[in-house]
Amino acid sequence: MGKIDDIISKNRMIAWDLYCVDKYSTTDVVEIFSNHQFSLSKKKGKWKKIGNFKLKKAEEIAFRDVKDWEQTFDAVPDLIAIINTKYQIVHANRAMAAKLRLTKEECIGLTCYHAIMLFMVQTSPTLFVHTSS
Repeated sequence: MGKIDDIISKNRMIAWDLYCVDKYSTTDVVEIFSNHQFSLSKKKGKWKKIGNFKLKKAEEIAFRDVKDWEQTFDAVPDLIAIINTKYQIVHANRAMAAKLRLTKEECIGLTCYHAIMLFMVQTSPTLFVHTSS
């Protein structure tokens, strides 16, 4: 079983399960529909896609949780940026963007050291005045 798990886990798959609903009880059909991402049902010669209610509900909850997280993230007055392994900002809160005088979208992709330099230039421009001798 280990080899099969290794092969399956490395590949994206689509599985088609065909059921003749005439052979199943209403309870069985409901269980079939609830255990699949979506189902196709043919009624009066027309196909209809039936979505999985539990999956749709889980997606709605996840979307709401993301919105709640973003609102909390933006409400924090501290300067916060989420940095990836390449030291790039992937998300900045409203306070961080305001301090850099950028939009949150403009912060995305900046390296953290560029953000720090941008902040320092804006707050203490005399530190970066170059005079020739």
